[in-house]
Formats: sequence, structure tokens, C-alpha cells
Amino acid sequence: MSKILACIDFSPLTERIVEETRRLADAAKSEVLLVSVIGDRPNMPQSVMHDESLEEEGTKRRKLIKQLMNIRDDMADEGINCSISTPSGLVADAIAREASEFGADYILMGSHGNGAMYHLVVGSVAEGVLKRTGKPVILVPGKAG
Repeated sequence: MSKILACIDFSPLTERIVEETRRLADAAKSEVLLVSVIGDRPNMPQSVMHDESLEEEGTKRRKLIKQLMNIRDDMADEGINCSISTPSGLVADAIAREASEFGADYILMGSHGNGAMYHLVVGSVAEGVLKRTGKPVILVPGKAG
């Protein structure tokens, strides 16, 4: 049984990523791990972080988990073995770490198409994941046109 890691960021591409993940998992009878990375906090010591910002982070994580659980439950209703993870950290590093721990055969993620200049200066998460994992990265594009 193959394993698919699907990156969920709750952007406008999420619905298409979930749709493609379902299609591929069903066709290949794959196990799925839905991953939504919570990015790094600003570089500031824990003692400086206000209780309010920590509370907001906890609220955000709970909301993400609930949304991922809804997607997981929908997939389970379709007979797809699916689990979720909400790691923290730099996005490409966290995805690569999850892919390694899960034993992913494929990584599915959205292509946000930020443009050539952005890619030149910042790079892309997909490129970072590909370099870190060596696994096939399947990009789901935004709507054509």
C-alpha cells in the first residue's frame, strides 16, 4: 500500500488538493496523511511572548485540527485510511520531517504561482520539499486562466 502526504494550507487550492488526494488514494488504495504546518512564531524568547498571543496560537491550532478532522472523516466515509498532523516550524522542513516519519511515497501540494521574482528571491516550498525528501512531489495548480 502506498502512502500519500497531502499538504493542506486552507488556501483557495485546498478543495482541489483534497479532491486530487481522494482520487489518487482511491485509485492506488493508498493511506493518506493530511498535514497543515503552523509556521514559526516571530523570533522572540518564550518569556517575552504574551499570554494572549500564546492563547491565539492555541485557538488557531484547535481550529486547524477541527478542519483537518472534518476532511479526514469525509475520506474515512469513502473508505480511505487517513490521519492528520499539525506540525510547527519552517514549512518545507516540517513537511519533509512528516514525510520521512510517515514513510510517504508521494507528496501532494498546491502550486500558488507566486511568480518568477518571488521564486528567485524566496524559492518555493515545493522545491524545498523536493530537495529535502527526494520523493515525488505532485503539484496541484490553481485554476487555469
